[in-house]
Amino acid sequence: MTFGLTSAEASPDWSHTANDYARWRPDYPTSFYQRLAAFGVGRAHQKVLDIGTGTGFVATSLAARGARVWATDIAPGQVAMAQQRAQALGLEVTCRVAPAEDSGLAGGFFDAVTASQCWGYFDHTKVITDIGRLLRPAGVLAIMHLSWLPPASEIVRATEALILQHTPSWSSGGWDGSIPRVLKGTEPLEPTGHFVYDENLPFTHESWRGRIRASRPIGATLNAEGVARFDAAHTDLLARIAPDRFGIPHRISAHFYRVPGGGERSHASKAA
Repeated sequence: MTFGLTSAEASPDWSHTANDYARWRPDYPTSFYQRLAAFGVGRAHQKVLDIGTGTGFVATSLAARGARVWATDIAPGQVAMAQQRAQALGLEVTCRVAPAEDSGLAGGFFDAVTASQCWGYFDHTKVITDIGRLLRPAGVLAIMHLSWLPPASEIVRATEALILQHTPSWSSGGWDGSIPRVLKGTEPLEPTGHFVYDENLPFTHESWRGRIRASRPIGATLNAEGVARFDAAHTDLLARIAPDRFGIPHRISAHFYRVPGGGERSHASKAA
């Protein structure tokens, strides 16, 4: 979860886990993108900026649905993987290394800005200011999460216990599934709606191990030797408690906001 991070957790190095992230982190299911479009985000021909894009799952999924997509992240390794992913899929996504708080892109240009699994890492005052600059009038910000549910899965609970043995400083385990209001109501943003629902995502031993290696407390925090030690222990754990194939319940959510005025009044001709 990235709703609230400690200062120590807010600066992982995601480039270290770019390969596992690109291969094993699951994308949102089709049901999510259908709901997203119903809220006016990711429709064909829309101009969308995906901040904190990681390896570009959301960016490429929106591009595949006909949106014109730009994507930014501060981790060069992640951005390189996002660009490779788009090219491998034959999709046009403009990727660049840039902080969410200062994208350097043209103002008043975008119909929507999306932020998936990353909002907790940002300086909220600065990122909201830049989003307000980037969005056209009536443009939409979507803050999104896809998170496993510990109360609903013995496999998740056992995996989290193992994570804590290897990364005792990790503070996000044991999430009870509650979704706090992402923004507190004091920001210059107007909430326009939200959705929350649960869906099982399929895993094997190999893909769940990869998913956990790509997580913040393992691949983005431990060195290579630490990741290898964890993965060996995780392999043994799954051999004892998990069938070959299993589902992991996930809670999926999105909160939508509009910036009054939507950004600069004069629309730029390109995003830069």
